[in-house]
Amino acid sequence: MNARWIVLVGALVGCGANAVGRPAVSPVATTSARLPQSEDEGLRDQGYTPVTLARTSRSMTSNLGTTPQAVGNQIRLTENAGWNARPTRFARKGNTIFIVSGQPTTTVDRHVAGGCNHFAGGRGWFEDVVYELPPGTTYGGLVKIAFENHLEITDYSDTQPDGSPCPPPAVD
Repeated sequence: MNARWIVLVGALVGCGANAVGRPAVSPVATTSARLPQSEDEGLRDQGYTPVTLARTSRSMTSNLGTTPQAVGNQIRLTENAGWNARPTRFARKGNTIFIVSGQPTTTVDRHVAGGCNHFAGGRGWFEDVVYELPPGTTYGGLVKIAFENHLEITDYSDTQPDGSPCPPPAVD
């Protein structure tokens, strides 16, 4: 009798039904609405407007990061600078300024053959930066913005399209 029960339960599970005969629910069917397709779209969807603040000072530092501090009408923070870095993004909602923290869900859409990579790399560093708040605004902290990030990846190799080796990177 137990063997028949196990076979019956196994058949129900294998066919996608649960114990009361309803179809199993796919996890995809229960997810919420789609994510915005960019950080800017995510900002708009939540009622924020991107804004650019004026930098009043910046200096190199060995500090790897601190919590942003608002002092009067200024925000002081540590930024990654140099090659492949971007300044801090800010957004406004009403009279409040927020630092934007993008929360991407990254999908690689395709890979493209890139041949030889002629860029040998770059360096980055950290800077203490002070931004000026616009008159009549206050600092509201960090706002997290979820969005989809679609990438096309370039795959570099150590050979040229004809199969010959890549030349060494140029030295400046």
